[in-house]
Amino acid sequence: KLDVFYPAYKLKVEAVETALQAQVNVSSTVKEKRQIAEWFISDFFGALQSAIRRKTFNASVRAFYGLAVSDGKVPLLNSEADIIFWGDKAAVGEAARIAAGGAAITFPAIAEVNTAVTNFKNANLQQANAKEAFDAAQEALEADQAEADKLVLKMWNETEAAFDDG
Repeated sequence: KLDVFYPAYKLKVEAVETALQAQVNVSSTVKEKRQIAEWFISDFFGALQSAIRRKTFNASVRAFYGLAVSDGKVPLLNSEADIIFWGDKAAVGEAARIAAGGAAITFPAIAEVNTAVTNFKNANLQQANAKEAFDAAQEALEADQAEADKLVLKMWNETEAAFDDG
C-alpha cells in the first residue's frame, strides 16, 4: 500500500514546495512595484498640491481628483487598495483637468504614474494567483493527510510488534 501511496503523496509535497517558492519569488517583485507606485502617486499629488500653493492651479481643481477643495495634503497610501484607488483618481482627474483646459503635470507625468500603478496591479495579480496555486497545492496535500497518518500509524504499530519481546 505504501508503494502505491507514497509517489503520489511525494509529488503533492513537492507541488506545495514549488508553489510556495513561486509565491515567495513574486512577493519581492510586488514589494518593489508597490514602493515605486507609492512614490509616483505621492509625487504626482505633491506636484499638484505645490502647483496649487504657488497659484499655478486654482484650488478648485482638487475636485477633479476626488480631493476636498480645501485639502492640501497628499493622500495616504497605507494599503494596496489605497494605491489602486488613488492611482486611478490621479489618471481620471488629470484627464478631466486637462480636458477642462488645464496644463498637464509633468513631473511626474500621468503616463509615468499610470505605468507604475499598472505594474503594481499586474505584480499584485501575479501574487494573488501564486497564493491561490499554493493554497490549492496545500489543499490537495491535506486531502491525503488522513491516509498518510493511517499508514504511518500502521507502520509504527507493525514495527513495535516486530520488536516486542513480550
